[in-house]
Amino acid sequence: MPSNTHPQRPQILDLAREGMRPKDIADRLDLPKNKVESVVYHARRTGCIPARGKEDRGLKYLIRKTGIGYGHTKDLHDALTLEQQSWLVDECAALGVSSIMEYMLELVRDAHAESTMKKDQNDG
Repeated sequence: MPSNTHPQRPQILDLAREGMRPKDIADRLDLPKNKVESVVYHARRTGCIPARGKEDRGLKYLIRKTGIGYGHTKDLHDALTLEQQSWLVDECAALGVSSIMEYMLELVRDAHAESTMKKDQNDG
């Protein structure tokens, strides 16, 4: 069997076309990550699925490109006063989130939605 043919190839390619990353596909289908990467790589090279454009590149690429660091939750903790930490925990509890990272995720999503809405209003 050629290296780019795999019994689950159709499923792998369907998930890749939906934008799922090879690691996530491997996790979902319980396959080795390197096998999924190989199938996706060969499919992109042969045109079975489109090559990823710049707009499809993930956060790691964007961070490397801009030089912005990931940072850590501990950095946030260390930079906040006790009063600010208390407020943050209260906000998390009030929103029903289970972690500070989940709260931050909601903040980013809300800020992005607001920014997109303002841009659409200005363009329209």
